[in-house]
Amino acid sequence: MKDCAPIDSLDALLSWKPDPDYLVNLSPLVNCDYLLDEAGYAHRNTPSASQVVYCHDMAGNYHETDRNLTFTTSFPAFRFFRWHLIDIFVYFSHHLITVPPISWINLAHRQGVRVYGTFILESDQCKAYREVFINPSESSRLDHSALAFRLDQLRRLGGFEGWLMNFEVSLPQDKKEATRLRIREFLSLLRKLGSDVIWYDALTWSGPLIWQNSLTVENEPFFKVADGLFLNYCWNQDKLRDSQERAGSSEASSRIFVGVDCFGRGCPGGGGFQTCKALNMILDVMVTRSDRPLSVALFAPGWAYEKSDLSSTESNPAESHALVASRDLKFWSLIAPYLHRIRGMSMGCTVLYRPAIPRLPVLQTLESAKESCQSGLLLRSTCCSGQGFFPTIGYYGSCMNWQQLIPTGRQCFESPDKNRGDNMLSQKPEFTAIQVLSSGICKPTGNCLLICPTQERRSKGSAVSFMELFSFGPHNYISNVSFLNLSISPVDLNESENTDTFKESINLHLFVDFADGPSSTTDLLCSSPKGAKTERQMLAPYSTSVGTHDSRVWISYTFSFNQLVRSEISDLIELRRIGLRWKIPAEDSGGYDQVKRGFMLGLFELRDSNWMITPNSLTR
Repeated sequence: MKDCAPIDSLDALLSWKPDPDYLVNLSPLVNCDYLLDEAGYAHRNTPSASQVVYCHDMAGNYHETDRNLTFTTSFPAFRFFRWHLIDIFVYFSHHLITVPPISWINLAHRQGVRVYGTFILESDQCKAYREVFINPSESSRLDHSALAFRLDQLRRLGGFEGWLMNFEVSLPQDKKEATRLRIREFLSLLRKLGSDVIWYDALTWSGPLIWQNSLTVENEPFFKVADGLFLNYCWNQDKLRDSQERAGSSEASSRIFVGVDCFGRGCPGGGGFQTCKALNMILDVMVTRSDRPLSVALFAPGWAYEKSDLSSTESNPAESHALVASRDLKFWSLIAPYLHRIRGMSMGCTVLYRPAIPRLPVLQTLESAKESCQSGLLLRSTCCSGQGFFPTIGYYGSCMNWQQLIPTGRQCFESPDKNRGDNMLSQKPEFTAIQVLSSGICKPTGNCLLICPTQERRSKGSAVSFMELFSFGPHNYISNVSFLNLSISPVDLNESENTDTFKESINLHLFVDFADGPSSTTDLLCSSPKGAKTERQMLAPYSTSVGTHDSRVWISYTFSFNQLVRSEISDLIELRRIGLRWKIPAEDSGGYDQVKRGFMLGLFELRDSNWMITPNSLTR
């Protein structure tokens, strides 16, 4: 399959054709119309719901690991797997037309995230700008209408949803009126054809290139024919309040994406690990005017990777990977609570989350699709981000196409109804969940998720931790024959040691947040999106087994969902969240030494052999 490439001229746009192999490998967008509260109840998205844009700008993009679906020698490679935190992924570069690579499209789509390309004009002398918008003629290869048609065709064939429009140019004073009207018509037509459009705050209606940093009379005419406005980064809270006022409605204000430069260039807070300060300022503005929600556009959130100094670990790839992973974890751990609060504020809740799994089954490969049909495989992951040491080749490398679903790792509370969203920003985590290199249990490649108690918790006696694996969108039902297989590997345990002490000390359970399924088809049709009350059950393992792989001990657990299904009500349960509950022993206990460095989460898979069978409760 041909590498994905940007387009730098109108001639190249006219001659562009997709690779047929590219089309075959595209994954469709999974619909994600709901947000979840702390208890797992679903709230249907409204036109005034705040959204989060991730604008990916990393050293020009189109890196080897982006473009290829096969193995590359890039390591450690950049990875993003916190898709549950964002709504829109923009692939950005400084080429005329940035076409998102299939690797990014597929990863985003399977978790319900929309993908945009970029159309950018960065010079008044740009040939495309002058030929299409300033001086079109009958001999022109493309006028503004034809350009809209062609970009929408590219979007459809490329398998993505929209465009970021970045006009960093000025209007010619002698042709100002005609040029700006052509731009508006171009944006309007592009939207009518089906493309989402977000306009970047640069070109002004009066003509000069002057970034407004708020919604003003100068960018409002473009905003009105777009789906959103991406504000420049040099705003302050007064400018945000002015934007709220000018927007005039909650629906309009929620389409204002406040730009947050994660490198801190002119942005409040200074970026980096202080990016959360800018988000807190946005949240404060929303608190004082709850009827005018705002959205967020994170620019270059790959900062933690790009600014990792790997000079000291250059000779040790594993240490380089660990350094990048720890910085990435710190960055997202600081900003994630603010994103949840901003979502919640826009819909009258304390916090709201996007479901990590909008829909079951999750079909990542042809093999998983076959297993889904034949044996009821609904979800499988080895927690691998698609990079590691490959023994058959003899060196480290990566492949985005091999990236698995990664658990959210979010700390939960003892009860799903114990909503403590107000305390999220000050709450100290009892554990960390970070990507580490490991041989894994199924394949000798890739990495796993290391779950480790935090230093703050170790000195305070024993504790019980609750960690979310995945949250689910509404109407994901499983039957009484469903079960989950899960494998963990203690960090400080070798194959010669007895595992019984570790298993007893950690006392691992699966917690399941669920609701009774529909008792009839009528019940299903009439139920509200929020659904029945969420319950939580702790499931002890139905069976356990111990094995070794590459001298590492792996403990495999099987959890049955049979006891959750109440057949007198329904043959199904609605799955809302699954997670792990485990014990962190006190330092003076016998099992602390084995547990203190945590455990690695490898394979887990959810199966339901009845998933393709219509339940009796729906035929009553």
